[in-house]
Amino acid sequence: KEVRDGQKQNDPITNAIEIDDIDTFQSLISSYEIDITEQKTTDENGLSYIDLAAYNGSIKCFKFLFLNGAPFDTKTFSYSVCGDNVEIVRIIYQNKNKFINGEENDEEEGDDNNNNNDKNKSKNPMIGVFEAAIQKHEYQIFNWLITEINLSEKDIIHLFKLSLIYGNAHSMDELIRRGIDFNNMETKDLQNIINYASSNGFYRI
Repeated sequence: KEVRDGQKQNDPITNAIEIDDIDTFQSLISSYEIDITEQKTTDENGLSYIDLAAYNGSIKCFKFLFLNGAPFDTKTFSYSVCGDNVEIVRIIYQNKNKFINGEENDEEEGDDNNNNNDKNKSKNPMIGVFEAAIQKHEYQIFNWLITEINLSEKDIIHLFKLSLIYGNAHSMDELIRRGIDFNNMETKDLQNIINYASSNGFYRI
């Protein structure tokens, strides 16, 4: 919602993407001679055209950009969850190898250069995608993600905490079914979950 509100402007290309007007969009980028293989941003939010199409669930514009080489990453994946278009989510996931390996390498290099790195932080680049589904209460997409993407025990604990923060009982239930083990959990993690649960009204947990 915040991103969409920020996009309300007189940019005809942005407007065409938002309403998935593919004819106008193609005409404009042709007239302005825009190279869509570059990460062209639409405003101060730093969204590329393909990010914006994913966020708005604009499947026609998204497919055009995708098929013509517009680059995308896990940020685009997260925006697609917000856009609530399962077809876009699946297209990005099926082509995740185009960006996922590079992001994993960047993560590892960042860890090597950061002596204060949080050892408990998940290194799974897909965590942000799950967070978007949990925050937006996109149950269908969350269920699809959890069957497609492998999660470590650390990932599951992290997502469970996010579910508590965003009050998402559905994702909590699914994560428990996936094998979250409170009995063998580290004391620090268990205490954090208890704190999150109590502060967000989940007293039964």
